[in-house]
Amino acid sequence: YDDLRKEKESEECIMALGLLLVLFMVMSIISVMGLVLLFLLKGEKGQKAVFYFMAVWGMVIAWMTANSYPTNYIKEQLIAWAFGALAVIALLVQICGKSERSFLTAKVLVAASVVLGMVALFVIECKECSVGKRFPAEHFRFGLTLK
Repeated sequence: YDDLRKEKESEECIMALGLLLVLFMVMSIISVMGLVLLFLLKGEKGQKAVFYFMAVWGMVIAWMTANSYPTNYIKEQLIAWAFGALAVIALLVQICGKSERSFLTAKVLVAASVVLGMVALFVIECKECSVGKRFPAEHFRFGLTLK
């Protein structure tokens, strides 16, 4: 009975990690496509729509990144929230500034928010295991608790 239970837990863990891989892939595709559209789209309405979507996307990534760290990793969580704050600042720059230069600055800030947030989300390090290594499955906290 114990062997069957351990095998089932192992399969559940592998399946959960597979789902996380799919989630990371989808997030990467959305981020890359959004950033490409943000800078290459020609129409003003389309540019603004992509800009607002990417600003919200940057905040979502910051939320996911901050929540993926253990609760005692305050510094890392603050850094993740700072990347989300870049998207908020970009929104303020775009709303307050009316020139084309301010819109370009806002787009660069949103791009930085998304890129830095994705990097922080992908490169989660575990101080307890060893410096520079990724979290093992039992330490990983991304909305799921894996054991």
